[in-house]
Amino acid sequence: VNPLAPATKLGESYLLSHLNQPWHKNGICSEGTFAKFYTTSRANGVRLHGGSASLSIWAPNVARAADFTTSSMLISIVPGFYISAGWITDNHMNGCWDLDCDGFVQVNNTLALGSPLQAVSAIGGSKQVFRVTIHQEAGTKNWWLRIGDTHLGYWPASLTPADVADGASSIEWGGAVFDSIGRGNHTETDMGNGLFPNSDDASYMCQLRFFDESLNAHAPNSLSLSVLVTNPKCYNAKLDDVINEERGPCFYYGGSGFNSECP
Repeated sequence: VNPLAPATKLGESYLLSHLNQPWHKNGICSEGTFAKFYTTSRANGVRLHGGSASLSIWAPNVARAADFTTSSMLISIVPGFYISAGWITDNHMNGCWDLDCDGFVQVNNTLALGSPLQAVSAIGGSKQVFRVTIHQEAGTKNWWLRIGDTHLGYWPASLTPADVADGASSIEWGGAVFDSIGRGNHTETDMGNGLFPNSDDASYMCQLRFFDESLNAHAPNSLSLSVLVTNPKCYNAKLDDVINEERGPCFYYGGSGFNSECP
């Protein structure tokens, strides 16, 4: 097995104000690298206590040695401090990810962060999906990570700044691509499976949920969901027009990066 070959794996990361994100070594992300939906509690002042989503799993093309592409759910505690979980595909990433980072407490001895995902979806074929859940425990205020029905571990409450109120300010779902060069031609690294969201085979996230203080799950409505796409010619996102009560809300996202309209 080529250790530098792209591999899709279970991944998570967290950021404190004094930690550098991996891409800081080469500057910031280029334009057109994000496509995501987010729900926020700022309108009514109610804090969010977690969220969940079902993610389709893919093995996207990673064009450059230092590029990466990821699909995840991100819980923003306060600006500059977040926790996230999902899957990531890279060639040979540097930086602090998964259990290489201090802080996350692994409690499961059969499934670890960073574990390769053996089964991935096929365009025009079967779809592989896993469910990611992050919630804040009422007593300890720890943030627990669950994949399907399996608890992997938690981020201790001690990681959060002392003056932070319980809960989170917003939740984001979506994909991101890191363009390691950030100049000249846009990277050809795929987001999702490389298909734009107008395709029925595009990458998707479904069963978007957020949790209240009592950990009751709620499906965000169209008024509480907002979309952020930095360059729709490179990558895009689209909410499913048909909202099935059991499966929805869903959105499709992705793209190929460099193309005739994304120079």
